[in-house]
Amino acid sequence: MSEPLWIPCRGVDDIPPISQIRQYVSNDRHVVLKFLLTPAGKPTAADKQRVIQELERQLPNCTVFDSGGGSGESDWITIKEVISEQNVLANTEEIVAAMRLFRATACELMGRLAQQLGVPLEAFSNRYFRLEYAHSIKLAGRVGECVDRSGEELARGPFQRLIGPIRRVFERKTAEWEYYFHGGECQFRNVRTGQIVEVCLGFRDEFGVLDPYFFFQFVSTTPGLEKVAQLFTDGFHDTLRALEILEQHGHLRRISSGSGDRAGLIAPDSECAGQETGHL
Repeated sequence: MSEPLWIPCRGVDDIPPISQIRQYVSNDRHVVLKFLLTPAGKPTAADKQRVIQELERQLPNCTVFDSGGGSGESDWITIKEVISEQNVLANTEEIVAAMRLFRATACELMGRLAQQLGVPLEAFSNRYFRLEYAHSIKLAGRVGECVDRSGEELARGPFQRLIGPIRRVFERKTAEWEYYFHGGECQFRNVRTGQIVEVCLGFRDEFGVLDPYFFFQFVSTTPGLEKVAQLFTDGFHDTLRALEILEQHGHLRRISSGSGDRAGLIAPDSECAGQETGHL
């Protein structure tokens, strides 16, 4: 992560020249323009947005965003260097392949979990699935963990009762994925490899929606994706920039949530069903 360079500004006229900002900003340092608020008045949101848009236009390899303020005493605009378009396009094949792997892995895990919990995949079209099902399912556990089948074994006869304990030991050994629902997401973590797959819910039966930081977690913890992970110095802003560039060049597809109030990006041309991820 980079360190901030704070630049106090009484107004727009105090913003350093673009050539100077370019010298200040690097992988190790980002600029925070600190607009000091005076009794004369506070900059409006529209004012800040105009400044941001102009800085973005003149600094194509940077992200510029409203970063809040300090207890009513100042307003902040942050300027941060991000991965270049050239670097993203030069590594498009590897990045998109990782995104497809994320999608296939997420779909397979959610399919397994739905079967284990005894709910249809359509149930996850509710972003807040955990609230609706809080009293009827386990919101955290392991995929493939043993469930109580004692009644089932009694019904099936003495042979099933005999092999039941053996089957339960096998299930525990193969339950490598922990899961837990939180907010509008479900996180999976492989207890053997440390791989993390964080799934956004609410997009009908699509589980490959790419959140910038969640994708960074995935490439940073998945064996074989080290080269992709190294492209992103900042786990959110660099990844967000890569998503924007890849969408602009037609490599990603935008979809709507089930409720229509949100949109997300997926890497198409990878079917969820029957995919071998190589990391399950």
